[in-house]
Amino acid sequence: MALDFPAAPTLNQKYPTPAVPGVPTYTWDGQKWTTKSDAIGASAYVAKTGDVMTGPLMIDSVEVENPLAWIGLGGKDGAGVWSYDGVTSTDANLRWGLGLGNNATYDAFTVERYNDAGGFVDFPLTISRASGSTTLKGDLYINNADPALFFSKPVNAPAVIYTYVGANPRWAVVVGDTNPESGADVGCNFIISRYSDTGVWLGAPFFIDRKTGQVLVEAAPTTALGVATKSYVDAGTRQTVGVNIAAYTLVLADAGKVLWGDFGTTAITITIPPNVFPLGTQIEIIQANTGQVTIATGAGVSLMSEGNKRKSYAQYAGMTIIQMAANTWWLGGNITA
Repeated sequence: MALDFPAAPTLNQKYPTPAVPGVPTYTWDGQKWTTKSDAIGASAYVAKTGDVMTGPLMIDSVEVENPLAWIGLGGKDGAGVWSYDGVTSTDANLRWGLGLGNNATYDAFTVERYNDAGGFVDFPLTISRASGSTTLKGDLYINNADPALFFSKPVNAPAVIYTYVGANPRWAVVVGDTNPESGADVGCNFIISRYSDTGVWLGAPFFIDRKTGQVLVEAAPTTALGVATKSYVDAGTRQTVGVNIAAYTLVLADAGKVLWGDFGTTAITITIPPNVFPLGTQIEIIQANTGQVTIATGAGVSLMSEGNKRKSYAQYAGMTIIQMAANTWWLGGNITA
């Protein structure tokens, strides 16, 4: 077939158009008509079965949608697939890569991304060949009408979500622990664990039993809004604490307890501090000896009582204080002015 090239072609114009089976498609590069074999070299192609490819395989996509997109296979830091944005497949035009890891340095499957200058940015996704673990560089978003995250694990093996600072864990959410599943819904409990700065396990501040639904916490509260354990509450309603000094300021641990005021014949002053106790806190106070007990208030604390009385009436007289609102207390019992 004779080729009759256009006399005044435009840049990137193709000939023949439409393509003719068995005839190469030529592109005007501004100076001459070229084919891909001119630009890349015939050695980059496999002529027939059994031939050896001496360079990467370049797949020209100009006949499909994007005239500036190529895909190359093989030969860059291990086997892989790379996409280019440009007329030629140079590193300056790299955009994305799929690393297939065929050497010691690149032994994982990777998704690689490149900037506009073809410079490597990072691995948004890496899959270890040795462990099968997948690492994501960025955040994971699930866009679905009913988004869900599933864990499938063997019996008696844990399913865990970790947070790390550097190489050391800080927290772990165990959605199914290693307690044996012996039947009747036993085992596979929910736990939140905490770790030290060096990644050492410190304890489990939160535990839910799968069978009973009971929620356990690690320790009794030490702050006003701390979660109270049953043992803390039980102890708080029965425990008696001796006050054997002339001046005593209440602490959170006094909540729900009975204070036995005994400093002999010396009077005792018990002060309510601000911003320590939760609403509804109740404390019993007893004058155990002849030294009278007076209830005082810290800065910002108000105390309501009948006739503004604030002292125990006599030996063995009892008083009760209850926090009715923030820093607002009521005092009642066997009291006097």
